[in-house]
Amino acid sequence: AENYDQLLEERRNVLRVRHPFVIRLRRIGEDPEALYMAFEPVKGGTLSRLLERQSLGYFHHETARFYVASIILVLEHLALLNIAHRDLTTRNVGLDKHGYVKIMGFQDSKTVEHRTFTLCGTPAFMSPEMILFRGYGTSTDSWSLGVLAHELLFGINPYACSSDFKTCSKIVSGGAPQMVNCHSSVASRDFVYRLLKPRPSFRLGCGVHGPRGMRKHSWFEGLVWEKLKRKRTKAPVLLRSSHKGKSNYETKFDGDCFKNGKRLSQFVRSELCGVCPPRGGVPTLPLLRSVPCDKASQTFHAWMSAVKLQGGASEKQPQTATAK
Repeated sequence: AENYDQLLEERRNVLRVRHPFVIRLRRIGEDPEALYMAFEPVKGGTLSRLLERQSLGYFHHETARFYVASIILVLEHLALLNIAHRDLTTRNVGLDKHGYVKIMGFQDSKTVEHRTFTLCGTPAFMSPEMILFRGYGTSTDSWSLGVLAHELLFGINPYACSSDFKTCSKIVSGGAPQMVNCHSSVASRDFVYRLLKPRPSFRLGCGVHGPRGMRKHSWFEGLVWEKLKRKRTKAPVLLRSSHKGKSNYETKFDGDCFKNGKRLSQFVRSELCGVCPPRGGVPTLPLLRSVPCDKASQTFHAWMSAVKLQGGASEKQPQTATAK
């Protein structure tokens, strides 16, 4: 099955990537109905969730620079491994409890030696070469980063429309988005402009040096990259995380999460994580030590990932359920 191959590709890529700003795969397990991949908890929620909380709807350019620079470090690492993420959005950028980036959502990732032609990902973040089936590699992630940076600086996606067709038409039209914001610097606007070039050969981060070439842009002048990679640069936003609530997580859950909530919770306790000694009479999970078991299905939205198979599956290809 095609989706089964995609699931294996996701597993391979996640295991290959070893970076402090990429989510770690902790456990893999399966039952007669599903295959599960349990990732480390992302206690700070997602970048999109943090952006929604801003009173102005966007970040100051210094705050945006911190997050964009962290993502650049990840893209550098992925480029060395010839891995294209292909779905780099604010919803797939998690934050740990200290406010540092955790890139997740590798469902559409692929190892690309030369070029690939698959259309996938979130429409508003797709590159022109992907939509036009011209073939692409890691260059598509540079475009997505430009859209993401625009969203952080201006609070809106420059290509989002009422339908996917209109969105894709706007992307391939080649028009540069208008960037007017008194809180954004000239350098930050120039960075976004250089990333949103329709032709990959003219796009920042697609040259000989790859994403590493982005470091030389004036927006990052004075930034100590190694200090950032070692998490010695203070995060601009310190997040508060509590096991008593889920304020850092999305409020919407898909049907599978609700439908199989009890079964998934039991599965995690017995198969993936085991059972820890109870605290106050309530068993806790090793990867979620501060989360009671009755909250496990809610927490799955942030740290469980499974891809649902379509059609018939053999015994070696168990049907999977989505729990995001």
